[in-house]
Amino acid sequence: MLLRILPIAVLASAAFAQAPAARMEFEVASVKHSEPLTPQNASSVGVHIDRALVSFRFLSLQDYIISAYNIKKHQIAAPDWVATERFDIQAKMPDGFSEMDKDVLIQKRREMLQTLLEDRFKLKFHKETRDLPVYALVVAKGGSKMTESPIDPALTAAGSPVDVAVKASNNGTTVSLPGGASIAYGFLTLEARKVSMQQLADNLARFVDRPVVDDTGLKSAYDFKLEFSVEELKSLMRTSGSDPNQLVGVPEHMGTSIMTSLQSLGLKLEARKAPMEVYVVDRMEKTPTEN
Repeated sequence: MLLRILPIAVLASAAFAQAPAARMEFEVASVKHSEPLTPQNASSVGVHIDRALVSFRFLSLQDYIISAYNIKKHQIAAPDWVATERFDIQAKMPDGFSEMDKDVLIQKRREMLQTLLEDRFKLKFHKETRDLPVYALVVAKGGSKMTESPIDPALTAAGSPVDVAVKASNNGTTVSLPGGASIAYGFLTLEARKVSMQQLADNLARFVDRPVVDDTGLKSAYDFKLEFSVEELKSLMRTSGSDPNQLVGVPEHMGTSIMTSLQSLGLKLEARKAPMEVYVVDRMEKTPTEN
């Protein structure tokens, strides 16, 4: 039960329009508070996009902002409840959108989600640049030791479903990502399949005390396995909304630091400071307007 609910990697993103244009809106959208998460319904958590139909399950308002505006968790400055209030959204995109190229479709879906947040939750924010401490994921001296994973064209073709989903069991949690990629969390292990370095950096940030940015220069997808320590597992559980007190009685010395484990892949984390654009939430309602 320790690892039933772990991080959901949310879909990666697209740019804002360069010129004023008509607002993108879902044709219809239902928004409701999520039911309490149980072992029985945990497998339905995540995002599913199949042609015109879009389904979001058990995502926090913070998750929706991240998805809509193509940003990371550390780029949001908002009240604490934005990370804990969770909603299910079922929506339909207008006719004709499902036949678009997948990248264009995902961009349009983001723009529609922006409109929904602004209209239904009254989201207002401003952007500012802040100098933040980060870790840079880089290739260590001696080069990468990872195995490249071939991409299946059928999984990235236009018209194929896009999923970010979680499957949980007593043995761990598997996060399924677009393009056939996945990250499986076991007890003190992380096993990745067809995962990019940006996806790895996003997941590493859940184990450490600062954001992680990809500076490897590696553009392929990779299969690999990492180990982590009990203390890092506690951090992972906290960032995932789980209770680390479930680990009472587990020896603190168990496991290998993820920093050490990265060395086996020919990678390392370097401490730096970097300017980051931060979205400062000025207003957001806890209760959405009626469906």
